[in-house]
Amino acid sequence: MGEGHTNSAIANFQFVVERRDRTAYVSEEILPGVRMIRDSDNDKMFLVQGEKAFALIDSGQGTGKLRDYLAQYTGGLPIVPIFTHSHGDHIGQADQSTAVTIHVASPDGSQAADYVVTVMKP
Repeated sequence: MGEGHTNSAIANFQFVVERRDRTAYVSEEILPGVRMIRDSDNDKMFLVQGEKAFALIDSGQGTGKLRDYLAQYTGGLPIVPIFTHSHGDHIGQADQSTAVTIHVASPDGSQAADYVVTVMKP
């Protein structure tokens, strides 16, 4: 121990480890047509209602059946996931989605582009 320093008293800590249901989701409507969904790690996702589909912003990294959970709010409309970036807590459940490549060309064929559209699996 350095000069001028003394040992502190012994500290005891107690804590409880609670097991969480890794398949559970909770949500709340935070604005009209916008629902914030949290998985068991408190990762946030947002379900946004459009006229013909819902957008799911990020997919968290829970292990539950996210698509089934979302179905209670979507009324059978399609869900289009949007991933803000590739961190695991944003794309962890992307495996519940499927990607489709759409080739779009101008009428004369002079300009073309491929777009990847991702939708939740039915």
